[in-house]
Amino acid sequence: MERLTRITKPGAARRGASVIESAFVIPLLTMIVFSGFELGSVLHMRQSMLYAAREASRVLAVQGGSMAEAEATALDLLPNAELPWANAFTAPAPDSLDREVTCESELPLGAETIGAVICSFSDDAALRVSVSMRSEQ
Repeated sequence: MERLTRITKPGAARRGASVIESAFVIPLLTMIVFSGFELGSVLHMRQSMLYAAREASRVLAVQGGSMAEAEATALDLLPNAELPWANAFTAPAPDSLDREVTCESELPLGAETIGAVICSFSDDAALRVSVSMRSEQ
């Protein structure tokens, strides 16, 4: 009795395995790439917040400006004025020995801001920065 063998092209079985492997790898690589974009966006926003807080503190500490001027400076330098920014300033009293000026800036991360993915893990997720300077006034 003769044995019948099936004649197939070399590598035909390997081609099907490559499709299945790609189906597992491509979504993971896509997720890693877009996570990198999201992280870059958050880091850019944090750097912008630090710059705005530093300049607002400088208005209070060096230039002797008012709280309203510091708030206006911070909002002018922040990337998107429509976002729900929360800025807080502390300046020393005129007769105080403590000459520390502090600017705190906060951006809640929610569906309307950049951190929709981060917010899904925590209800009170926010980017917060604080800058302190010694007043020259």
